Amino acid sequence: MKWGEALLILGFTGIGTTLLLALLWAPSVSIDAFESPAAQRIFYWHVPAAWAAFIAFGALFIGSGGWLFRRSEWMWRLHVAGAEAGLACGLMAVWSGCVWGQAEWGTPWDWTDVRLNSFGLLTLLATYVVLGRNSQPDGVETRDTFAAFGLYGFVLVPLTYIATRIWTIRHPGPV
Repeated sequence: MKWGEALLILGFTGIGTTLLLALLWAPSVSIDAFESPAAQRIFYWHVPAAWAAFIAFGALFIGSGGWLFRRSEWMWRLHVAGAEAGLACGLMAVWSGCVWGQAEWGTPWDWTDVRLNSFGLLTLLATYVVLGRNSQPDGVETRDTFAAFGLYGFVLVPLTYIATRIWTIRHPGPV
């Protein structure tokens, strides 16, 4: 077994253990703000996943800019890592948000909520960048195309961050 495979197995084991502990042992709150206080435990998984996705999309943005403006191979690797980490963390945040939304609102998704939709678009962008990059032959044109998507897609990060401060629909705002 290679070191990379061992680290991957160890990482997924850690993620699974963290999820299990967060859902079983995380403290509950007895606030009237939640319809289902037990669903509040999902926040211990959902919020860090969303923040990790934002950080990964920041790496994608920096790597995309570095590739487009400097043609740095190291920046391209940062772009690739940011896209893949953004996809993984974005999917974790979307999945846990859907579980929480079903328990709290009675529906896993609300199409009128700006934050949900902008984060969903951000995750779809990461999906497109990762799948598109893996399905195309590696070359300067391919790298330029996906780096441009990485740069322009970053606009959704600040929009998603401020969405609940501007439009309060369903998604809870900052505490």
